[in-house]
Amino acid sequence: MTLSATIHNRRDANDIVVQTDGNTKTLNIPSKVGGLGSSINGGELLVLALATCFCNDIYREGARKNMVIQSVDVTVSGVFTREHEPATDITYHVNVQAPAHSPQEISDLVRFVDSIAEIHNTLRRGAAVTLTL
Repeated sequence: MTLSATIHNRRDANDIVVQTDGNTKTLNIPSKVGGLGSSINGGELLVLALATCFCNDIYREGARKNMVIQSVDVTVSGVFTREHEPATDITYHVNVQAPAHSPQEISDLVRFVDSIAEIHNTLRRGAAVTLTL
């Protein structure tokens, strides 16, 4: 699976396109109040990526185990202490509602998804990021 994200930003315009294996979607993220840049910062998108990955994976893996998931709440937080420094203390909390399943089944699913979530494991293992000009 090949993914990409493109931002074309100019005064008062922030055009965002994401793509997975040729499936293109646009996102609506307004420009900053001053007109240049995005109103959402990269750290916010990073924690959103973690939350989205976990949420989607819970539904996917739950379905594979024939579990009926009613809802998933994921809250991810992290600390950026100052500019030019990476995040620290990234943690997340999950609440999965699947009334037809025992708390142990739900806990087992959550722990399994934590072990296989792609975005989580990308950060845990430290993927290379390379600039090309």
